[in-house]
Amino acid sequence: MASLPAELLSEVFLASIPLLDNDEGDRAQFPWTLTHVCRHWRRSAISFPQLWSSLDLELTSSNEEREGNATLSMVEAYLERSREHPLVFRVVYDNSTRIMGNLFLETLSKHMRRWRMVRLDGLNMQAVEYLSQGAPSDYTCLREVVFTNNAFPFTLSIDAPMFEPLPWAQLTRFHDDCGWPSDNARLWEILGLLTNVVDLHVAFCELPAFEAPIILEHVELATFAVHTFADRELCLEQILECFQLPRLKGLSLHTLGRAGETVLYPVPEFVQGIQLRVLRLCGAVNLSNDMFMSVLKALPSLVDFSMDWITLQPGDVFAALKPVGGEKDALLPALKALRVADLSIFNLADLLPVLWDLLSVRFSRGGLQLFEMHLDSVRGNDPVIPDTLEKFGETTRYKVCVKRTDRFFWTYGMSKEFV
Repeated sequence: MASLPAELLSEVFLASIPLLDNDEGDRAQFPWTLTHVCRHWRRSAISFPQLWSSLDLELTSSNEEREGNATLSMVEAYLERSREHPLVFRVVYDNSTRIMGNLFLETLSKHMRRWRMVRLDGLNMQAVEYLSQGAPSDYTCLREVVFTNNAFPFTLSIDAPMFEPLPWAQLTRFHDDCGWPSDNARLWEILGLLTNVVDLHVAFCELPAFEAPIILEHVELATFAVHTFADRELCLEQILECFQLPRLKGLSLHTLGRAGETVLYPVPEFVQGIQLRVLRLCGAVNLSNDMFMSVLKALPSLVDFSMDWITLQPGDVFAALKPVGGEKDALLPALKALRVADLSIFNLADLLPVLWDLLSVRFSRGGLQLFEMHLDSVRGNDPVIPDTLEKFGETTRYKVCVKRTDRFFWTYGMSKEFV
């Protein structure tokens, strides 16, 4: 590696950058680490602006006093070394970090013309105002906006100064999982402006009165978080009737609150007609196993299926997914990727043998290419699950992945790997 030309070495570095959006490693620290290996690596890294174009800032009361000035210096170094390259950044903002937090945000706002992907995690209204100093023409590179865990209602954030000048029509990705909006009118106005969005992620409490569906002709991946209450209930069919999504390939449904079986069943004819390829189901639904199986039977084109519905027994689902006769008779015959969330709340003695049986058959027949389990690292999982899964993958050489995360399963972006 030491003998490689700087240009080629920089490309190797770039291909090794962890994925910021899926929390796979510390992307922001990666180029800094490279500069401490040797002088050749340092010169190569510093001369490649794209390496320094990703920032991951966690501004909390615990690190403000201890690391604040050093982190601010690091941010300024990244902004200088990235030169004119578009910026990808995440800001995790603690409500108690006032002075230092605002310095970070003010520093970033000076480079808003280079913002490409902005992820705001936990920001309050005061922090948002520090990112609101532009006009639509200042956000020339902006393509992706992601809001997570923010400390204000969605309708307030969308009306805040920062969001008024956003060039909505040029966005290709828009994610909001802030939740609990009291008035969706502004949200629906924004949705109508997202004429080029490809990846959409929004939450609903109620549907507005509308004369015609919103046409989102470029959307390929759509995530809908449906807030359900005892006195009112939304269903997937009602939501889909609000849109025209002719290119939809992936659908993620997250139910907040305990939903009735009408939330999904029967599968709308629209969903069947578009040959859906990716489906992810998360939350809690009063859907019987038999009715759930009938949902899957209505979607034979699925290649990527993710499940995190705590009201279902995964053992029954795994048993049903195991092909008995020919592949054409199997449930989800085209399945290439199966993803599940933490299974430690279930009886593993009964569950794991059924899972191994399913994976052995699906992998050996050449259809399934990936099994992925997301573990909640906060819960402190029993090591039996990841250890057993990893040994199973090593023994069989099947692609079995265990991912530990501090984030909710449903907040992850859907993969287009198998589409």
